[in-house]
Amino acid sequence: MVEATANLQAAFLFGSAINANATARDVDIVLVTKDAAGEKGWHEIREWRDRLTIDFQELFNIPLSAMIVTPSEWAEIDGVVVRERKALV
Repeated sequence: MVEATANLQAAFLFGSAINANATARDVDIVLVTKDAAGEKGWHEIREWRDRLTIDFQELFNIPLSAMIVTPSEWAEIDGVVVRERKALV
């Protein structure tokens, strides 16, 4: 199986986790796939995200909220839903 992250175009941390003065109740990330919804790479990112959220919770004892978007969806929410952010990938 090809590494799922090979299907990742970009990833960003956003929300309260990027504010040093805030107490985060969860960690928000957005994962931008290379593929359109329903394609093989998109499914691989979804499966990877599902495993990652479980591992993250166990390791850090805080929920990981990981939103998956396609490049066209990202173009719509960039700067609207996800304003301030830090690049992860």
